[in-house]
Amino acid sequence: MENEEATLPPVPALLPSSPPTLLLPPHVAPPEKWGLWGRIVRRYRLLLFRPKKFFAGMTASPSDKNELALLAFSSGLAASLSRAGFNAITGNAALGNQSWLVHWLVCLWSGIISALLVYWVGAAWYRFRLRLAGTKDADIFLVRRVYLSAGQIVAIPVILKTVIDTFVHDTPLAASVADPTWQNRMYILFPIWSSIVGFIGVRSVFRTRWFRAAIWFLVLPAFFYLAAIGMVFWTASSGLRAGMSPASDVVHRQEFSSATMSFSYPGNWAVMKGDAEYDAESYVQIRPVQDARVRVFLFQPAMGPEEAVKAQTDAVMGRFSAATRPVSFAEWGSYKGSGRHFKVRFQGKPCSVWLFIAPVAEDLYLGVTELLRDADSKKVQPGLDLIRRSFRVVSEE
Repeated sequence: MENEEATLPPVPALLPSSPPTLLLPPHVAPPEKWGLWGRIVRRYRLLLFRPKKFFAGMTASPSDKNELALLAFSSGLAASLSRAGFNAITGNAALGNQSWLVHWLVCLWSGIISALLVYWVGAAWYRFRLRLAGTKDADIFLVRRVYLSAGQIVAIPVILKTVIDTFVHDTPLAASVADPTWQNRMYILFPIWSSIVGFIGVRSVFRTRWFRAAIWFLVLPAFFYLAAIGMVFWTASSGLRAGMSPASDVVHRQEFSSATMSFSYPGNWAVMKGDAEYDAESYVQIRPVQDARVRVFLFQPAMGPEEAVKAQTDAVMGRFSAATRPVSFAEWGSYKGSGRHFKVRFQGKPCSVWLFIAPVAEDLYLGVTELLRDADSKKVQPGLDLIRRSFRVVSEE
């Protein structure tokens, strides 16, 4: 028995010299969904809803410079788009008439210049505020990454809104003077949230004193933004807006033509093709930059012109307050029919209203509604006169 045990080979000799090869496919990490675009969406969602996690462990290395350049360009482009929208309202006819292609090319070029200012001047100002908040000698690349990341809260919605407006509205001016929707109003919340996110980023990445950081990165930015919003609303509700807005440009006129109607209108006015009710053959609304509008429509009558305009007058006077007694008139441009002119108060401001209905063909009526604030009358009236003089129903020619 002892001899048998002595002849057995040692245990390591019974094992294979190398482990067997497993015939399994190598593990490959699945690619990120939607590639770079998916990564941008996921990072923005994290920044928007979980900013503390987004900024946790953030560093700045030389490999981040391309990302910083992209973030700076996004902020610069958003600033350029915002300025262009304001200029479309307050500028001349050339700005109002420009196409979306020209609008985007101009904004892309000026966005590069704005991006350089954001990258250098904006980051330097941010770094200076960090010093006041208690952080000494912060790395400038890290400052830029926090500063530009927080700025995306505002920049990306502005860019997306302009992209949507490009497909909805005929011109940049039409987008600027369109009635605000709940989506438009929602955009005023992003700058406030951007200040909060920036404060979270500063507190997460840098060593700052809480109270000083709150003053410089939360309280003061929110205060100045709310003050700017208040100034905009105050200007819009006061007489200042009438003095700031341009007069009707009847020299560089535009032309509208469809299968049923045609007319000329001022170069810095817009046909609202983005309206839900817009129909080139039966309903068109024209808007200046002031709080005024002109609606022309063709419809099949259910009653005579006098009865129709009376019913329309009662409806408008019931909607607004402090209406004056209607005054009748019988002509609008080259058309004869039944009209009413009266004054109302809209948002506390006196406004003038003209309603007109005239038969233009068998079983076809022309309807017109004009409304403008009295404070804007001198600037808007030439545009109204141009539309009245040039309007034609095509089917009668």
